[in-house]
Amino acid sequence: MSPRSPIWIVVCFAFLATEASADSGELPGRWVEVRSEHFIVVSNARPKEVRKVATHLEQIRQVLTQAMPHFANTSGPPLLVFAPANERTMGRLLPLVWAERDATRPAGLFADSVDEPYVVLRADLVGGDDFGVVYHEYFHYLVAESGTAELPTWLSEGLADFWGGGSRLTRKEAQVGRAITFRLRPLAEGIPIPLETLLTVDRSSEYYRNRYKAADFYVQSWALTHLMMIGDGTGELKKILGQYLNLISRGESSLEAAEEAFGDLDALERKLRAYVRRLTFSYFRLPVPPNHPRRVS
Repeated sequence: MSPRSPIWIVVCFAFLATEASADSGELPGRWVEVRSEHFIVVSNARPKEVRKVATHLEQIRQVLTQAMPHFANTSGPPLLVFAPANERTMGRLLPLVWAERDATRPAGLFADSVDEPYVVLRADLVGGDDFGVVYHEYFHYLVAESGTAELPTWLSEGLADFWGGGSRLTRKEAQVGRAITFRLRPLAEGIPIPLETLLTVDRSSEYYRNRYKAADFYVQSWALTHLMMIGDGTGELKKILGQYLNLISRGESSLEAAEEAFGDLDALERKLRAYVRRLTFSYFRLPVPPNHPRRVS
């Protein structure tokens, strides 16, 4: 970690902070560090709560590893996580985000820093529904760390929402592929992107870079992925998705591979448009990962 790294500055700020008054501008409380196998959590919450954060993140990683076994082979350094105890400390840590009166105050962020990626999330909200964006970006992080070949953009984002953003842990089960409420809004309001366009969007496209068009792109990417992974009820579309990826790996374009694997794209588009009009969506239920992962200390 470079001394000039923004992470290093924040870490120094956190550890130099003392018990602060409400208007001192310092980060309040005593900051502690808890390490697990894949995470370093720095927080001003109680040590028991900090260990809970580390355990929860390890469990989320295990859910993704069950889904994508090659993720288990990633060998990068532990991911740094800042876990402020509450909204007050989160506001101190992210003053620019909190400065705008009407801004949505995030429960968590995944920062893909030039020096080193890191996560900021509220310790008091761990275990709820608030970290879909973090899990989405963590999925991308695991894909990159595992050396997986680059996926077509629609499928990369669709899988990140399906496995990452759509995951939640409860006491009884791990849920994967849940519908993401804020992603569903554009389905009722927007004009569907033609399927041929959706399949060919890349990171230079206006559908990816323009925030308004991107909302439609993300939700339709999620919906097509969800349809293929779980929505048809037969498993046939999931097999066809595998054929599509094999063709991509041989050098065919996304559209060429889709026409060969999926067949009639007009029929698939009609099926997708009917699918997104649903009011409810199914999801996977998996066993809860062990709550005592190695080396949480």
